[in-house]
Amino acid sequence: MADAGVAPRPRAGSGWALAALLLLVAAQAIFWTFTYPANVATANWTEQPANWESLRTQWEYSHAVGALLTLAALLSLAGVALARVGRPTGT
Repeated sequence: MADAGVAPRPRAGSGWALAALLLLVAAQAIFWTFTYPANVATANWTEQPANWESLRTQWEYSHAVGALLTLAALLSLAGVALARVGRPTGT
C-alpha cells in the first residue's frame, strides 16, 4: 500500500520522454511557422513569386532545423530505452 504522504517516483527515462515530446512539438512549430508559409506562397513550388530566393532560404533552413530537432527527439527516445535497460518492469 502506498503511503499517502509520499509522491510516486518518476519512471526511468521519463525526462528523456518529455524531451522527445518537446523536441517534436518544436519541430512542428518550425514547420507551421516557416516551411508551410513558404509552400503556400509558392503554391508548393509551382509558382515563382518575386521573393522566391528568400522563401527558398527560409524553406531550406526550416527543413534543416526541423530535421535536427526530429533527430534529437529520436535520440531522446533512445535515451528512454537505455534508461530502462536492466530495470524491473514498472519502474
